[in-house]
Amino acid sequence: MTVGADNDAGGFRGASTLPIQKAEEGANSEPQRRAGAGMHPPAPLSLNAFAAFIAALALDRATKVWALSNLDAALSGKESSFFALSLHFNAGLTFSLLKEFPAAAWWLALAGAGFLGIVCLKNRMVRSAPGIPLLWAGATGNLMDRVMYGHVVDWIYVDAGYFNPEYFNPGYFRPGYFNLADIWLCVGFCLFFVQCARSFRSCKTEAES
Repeated sequence: MTVGADNDAGGFRGASTLPIQKAEEGANSEPQRRAGAGMHPPAPLSLNAFAAFIAALALDRATKVWALSNLDAALSGKESSFFALSLHFNAGLTFSLLKEFPAAAWWLALAGAGFLGIVCLKNRMVRSAPGIPLLWAGATGNLMDRVMYGHVVDWIYVDAGYFNPEYFNPGYFRPGYFNLADIWLCVGFCLFFVQCARSFRSCKTEAES
């Protein structure tokens, strides 16, 4: 009788401590699981994205070197066609915005590149967005111009008011000088906007379902 009682008591003690041990294990593992889920290392830059950045930047630099060697800046402003290859030194932002305020344009360009870098470091979705390599290539290309020459080298001319000069304000819309870096910025922003719109729509659909 005594042995049976001891066995019953031992079994009861083992059964009573089992839930406590499981609870402690669950309590210890839950914070670790959450920490592991929330602490992801920064997403590495994919090889394709890096290759796209290098290719776009190299093409922008090569075309600017070609323009400086083969086009005459003295002809800037004397174009007589809708499209021309014309060397133009731009102290403003993309498409000659803020060209009357070169210092403000310089600091805004630097602030824009810094903001893009911070967002890319903090947001995994932004780092993987398809337009980011082009945005970086465009921003880097024009910033390199500002550091090397004190202005941006534009070599593509499009007259927005060539076919309807009365509609466009000559002082604002024309002439239009830009370069490949400006094109990369515009295309990259459009791709990034489309990616954000798709992600927002997907999140909204998941929340409603």
